[in-house]
Amino acid sequence: MVGLHWNFGDVRPELVLGVRRTETLSDDQVFGGKLDVAIPLTTDIATLKPVVRLLGVVGNRDVQGEAGGGIRLLDWQPLIAAGIQAPYSTAGANYFFTDGLKPYLGINSLVQPKAPNRPLAPAPF
Repeated sequence: MVGLHWNFGDVRPELVLGVRRTETLSDDQVFGGKLDVAIPLTTDIATLKPVVRLLGVVGNRDVQGEAGGGIRLLDWQPLIAAGIQAPYSTAGANYFFTDGLKPYLGINSLVQPKAPNRPLAPAPF
């Protein structure tokens, strides 16, 4: 996965790279997990603090909720994260215990999760 977030808390864009693994059940319910890293796009090295998150994913094929935690690298600040993922778009927030809420909107390369493998109907005999 690759994407771009606009971080409203820090008022700057972030490059987001990650991986997502989901399973789709026969009723189109989706569950899984996602690991991502958000790298601020800045020329100020002092504010370059990437964020790494591990999120649980649950929902349906159209919209999934995400929740989990992570850490901001370099100053090692923990965070709690929650968001919503739809095909090619995301919204959510990271809550840092030291800095408060950092909401974001983004676009990414994540498509709708695949449909479940439905077994073929048995042949009539």
